[in-house]
Amino acid sequence: MPEIETPRLRIRDAEAEDLPELLPVYLSNPDFVRVNEGSRGEAGYYNLEMFQRDWWINRMMPGGHVLGIYLKATGEAVGQANFLEENPEDGMPWLGLLM
Repeated sequence: MPEIETPRLRIRDAEAEDLPELLPVYLSNPDFVRVNEGSRGEAGYYNLEMFQRDWWINRMMPGGHVLGIYLKATGEAVGQANFLEENPEDGMPWLGLLM
């Protein structure tokens, strides 16, 4: 997927080396994480290994992308999105997460 830029943001496919910086963005919404994640009998438990697994699964899906959203001025990670170019159920693009 091509990189997208706005006056303040740069949005691009996240690579494996980006995940440690993107994980705190994901964890910054504890209510969302508590409802959507959990392991070891603990609601909301989510770590880098789990994030890496989810990143790989998303990339294996045809047209699947995990996008990192970064401040242009500093390169700081400030958001992420999961995007499918074509949802197999309806053939339409699908934004699965925007955080």
